[in-house]
Amino acid sequence: MIRTITLISISILLLSSFNKTRNNKLAFANTDCEANWNYFSLTDTLKGRVLFHAKPPFTCGILTTASLTVIKTDKKDTIRVLWLCNNNVDFKKSDIVKIYPAKKPDFGVLFPNKKSKYDCSIKNTCYGTIE
Repeated sequence: MIRTITLISISILLLSSFNKTRNNKLAFANTDCEANWNYFSLTDTLKGRVLFHAKPPFTCGILTTASLTVIKTDKKDTIRVLWLCNNNVDFKKSDIVKIYPAKKPDFGVLFPNKKSKYDCSIKNTCYGTIE
């Protein structure tokens, strides 16, 4: 019983920290550069080539996670796409993909811990699903 109450208390504390995330602010940043990411809403489906992909640290549950994929679009823009709760689909460098719009959540999201050369150089970031 005490173990359950302790677990619930810790979960509430963690969730309250994540829920402080609003708009462009991150509750927990994996790198100093994440605070400078420019979030935008994807409105159309895009095509592009995968430059980097990383799966989230664990499957969604009490906390929400997202995979992180850096894509060079057909229009020659390079963007970061965060896909909520994607722990199953993996992409290889140079895969050709389609990106579909998804809404940015109003709560905190954990990203992969895997670092890349794109962490600081790519600022344009959106939520989406990738096929």
